[in-house]
Amino acid sequence: MPGRDYDFAMRLTCGVVSAFLVSAALVGCGGADAPPLDAYFEAKPYAIAACNGVDQRLAGQRQMQLFANGGAVLPVTQGLASYYHRHSLSFFTAAQPAATTMSYALDTNEAALSRALTAEFPGVDLSDEQALMQQDPALYNQIVSFIANFMLRPMVDFANTHSDAGSAATNLIVVGQLERPGGTPLGDPGTSLAGLAISPALLAEFARTMPEEAQIWQGVSLPANFTPMMVLGNNVLSRARALDPQLDDLIAAHEFGHTGALEHLEVQGNLMAPGVTPGVDDCTDSLNDSQIATMATTYGLGAAAALLAKRPVEAPASATPRPLTSWFPPARLRALLAGDREATRAFIDRLFHGPAAAL
Repeated sequence: MPGRDYDFAMRLTCGVVSAFLVSAALVGCGGADAPPLDAYFEAKPYAIAACNGVDQRLAGQRQMQLFANGGAVLPVTQGLASYYHRHSLSFFTAAQPAATTMSYALDTNEAALSRALTAEFPGVDLSDEQALMQQDPALYNQIVSFIANFMLRPMVDFANTHSDAGSAATNLIVVGQLERPGGTPLGDPGTSLAGLAISPALLAEFARTMPEEAQIWQGVSLPANFTPMMVLGNNVLSRARALDPQLDDLIAAHEFGHTGALEHLEVQGNLMAPGVTPGVDDCTDSLNDSQIATMATTYGLGAAAALLAKRPVEAPASATPRPLTSWFPPARLRALLAGDREATRAFIDRLFHGPAAAL
């Protein structure tokens, strides 16, 4: 997960989108029409022969715990299985998708955030850039951490409720959309936010490669050894699926890659590139040798399975405290509180993926 995880570039008319969303019914959740459990991760071959070769580099199984709130689960899980079949990684679930009350993954309502900040930090003039620059760095860091917790509150609440499995499983959640209604839209024109993912292994990787991001995440109220989670927006998945089912597969596979400690890689045709575009990306998007090794080590797959069996994920290393005014300058904070979409997007970009957006 590093960047604006995960953009889906598209050009669709409202009519096409509306028509498809109307027909996108919720699949599974235990009803009489729910498919058998083994159907969720049935891998299907691709029309492109190059995507059907099989190696053993991620050989193994991964348990997935499924949740839904306004989205179709079956196409996502089958797409995930279809993509990773090439590396002999299979998935299974022990239960039908559970309905969840977590409606959206991000809260970007600046008006509500401003009120919450005023209540939390009385007497601090958040609209005065010069005053903010002169504040105690520790106080500024607290403000930034408070904003992160506010925006990620639904994900944090979910993790606190659904982490009984620890690192032994991955939570896959499909929601209607990733942005809470009433907040600042995060997508640039022609793009939409498709997914977010976080895991203890990814936070440990942040601590190694991006200490400022790691410092912010240390202030986010996630439980210790929480269950890795990937949250996908059905509004984007539906549009991707209507254009090309392979795009749907790539989005799910990309977010699972983040849970396996993979960061973004700005290389066209790599699965972990920060965006997917119809007509450009397809099932030939791949992982390089280093990424395969990282995921194998994280989850004890392939050649790493015997060595890492039953080994718990190490806790993220403590980040060295430092002033965060360079990470998210006060001018950006002031713009964010004024409802500036670019500043809001920059905060999320930096939080999840390091310096993907210039500040």
